[in-house]
Amino acid sequence: MKLDLAYRGWGTFRIAPEGGPAVVLDPNLTALVGNAAASPDEVLGDVLLLTHGHHEHIRDTHRVARLTASPIVAPPQVVDFLCRRRAMPERRFRVIEPDGSIQLPGLRITARGFPHLPKNDVAGKLAVLRRDNPVGALALSLRNLPSFAFGWQVIREQPEGGPFLAYDLDFEGGPRVFVTCEAFTHLLDAETVSRWAEGRPIDVALVGVESGQEEQAAEHAQRLGARVTVAAAVHAPFERFYGKPEVVPERFLGGRERWTFWPPGTEQRLTD
Repeated sequence: MKLDLAYRGWGTFRIAPEGGPAVVLDPNLTALVGNAAASPDEVLGDVLLLTHGHHEHIRDTHRVARLTASPIVAPPQVVDFLCRRRAMPERRFRVIEPDGSIQLPGLRITARGFPHLPKNDVAGKLAVLRRDNPVGALALSLRNLPSFAFGWQVIREQPEGGPFLAYDLDFEGGPRVFVTCEAFTHLLDAETVSRWAEGRPIDVALVGVESGQEEQAAEHAQRLGARVTVAAAVHAPFERFYGKPEVVPERFLGGRERWTFWPPGTEQRLTD
């Protein structure tokens, strides 16, 4: 197995096995709440995958689509939003539902329905911020006001309710990769994860980890049984913003071999 992996922050992963096709997950070009984002050349691939309709996952899809003619795989609510709100043509998309599959040249994509922790609306976000991070709330808001104002124009119509997808990528003649930009949490059923792991062994699992959910994420990742597990704190900027504790990588890793925790900007080539 020869596989180039890159994590650019938020939910943006690039997965490129030798000989392709290269897959990019949730390409984000916009620095949100002070967090670095990918550059345009770092989000180019043969296939783009969108996991759900929250703004940090879809807000730059229309910009990325101008850079490449690659197909975009997404759940129906996201396709509807991007066509209606961003005037993207329907022909750019391949619609996928939970447990549905799409066959593309050299790659079979299977979507997995994924539980998302409760998410506040804008008023709720501000209330949480005032409650949990009162000292930094005003400074953070003022510093990021232009971004917030622009973002509100987009997120007020985003498809909040999902579905939320993970993706099982089976590369022809290459690795099997399971990837989610969301976090493995206590909401995810153990039997469901075990069912996802059925079939040929998973070579690489890319796993999101949330503040306070490190052990739960590790339990689910263990059930996948991947040869290599890469984790990332996919909501770290929001967690800092709200004053939550930082993700503790050691609580997830637990000394396991071939498990790693990546900060944004990490790239690595995996080989047998």
